[in-house]
Amino acid sequence: MESCGGVMGVEPVDWVEIPAGTLRRGTPAEDVEEVARRYADTGVPVEWYRKEAPRAEIHVPGFRVAPSL
Repeated sequence: MESCGGVMGVEPVDWVEIPAGTLRRGTPAEDVEEVARRYADTGVPVEWYRKEAPRAEIHVPGFRVAPSL
């Protein structure tokens, strides 16, 4: 077993840095009907798309993740 920082059996983690940025989430209100038609075969009711309207932009701070093995 490898030693990582003096602890036996702990494998080093290759962290991935995700930078801060702007996330656009949701569906523009004027596009809800078209999106619902386009994805009608998924069984998602149009009301669910309406819950995601209007589209909003939010700031997401930077963070790190470790890929799963």
